[in-house]
Amino acid sequence: MSVGNEQITYLRALDLNKKVVNGTYSVRTGRVTDTFVIDNPVEVDGSVGTFTLTVSDGYKIGQTLLISCQTAGNNVTVTVTHHLNGDAGTATMDTVDQYLYMIWTGTEWATLSYGGNDIT
Repeated sequence: MSVGNEQITYLRALDLNKKVVNGTYSVRTGRVTDTFVIDNPVEVDGSVGTFTLTVSDGYKIGQTLLISCQTAGNNVTVTVTHHLNGDAGTATMDTVDQYLYMIWTGTEWATLSYGGNDIT
């Protein structure tokens, strides 16, 4: 893929797919293995039961990701493969309006802000 085509594909992916998650799920962050699809923002629905949301590496330095809890009821574990606070770090979302807002540094996600629990 040429540089120009890659940029166009990336910009089209940035139309941003709001994704509502109510079961175990791996967030698509725009990598080739995600077919350049980016889930952002990701809304968590914990009313259906306990589950895990996994965030793998980002696609591009400066990429941001917002994960928020819109419906509570059960614990939702957010696992981040590479995070500034430690690899395979986790946070639990169990209350409406909890959120994680992160940025990809090129090697790991860093939390910009959070409401509730940060990745530990």
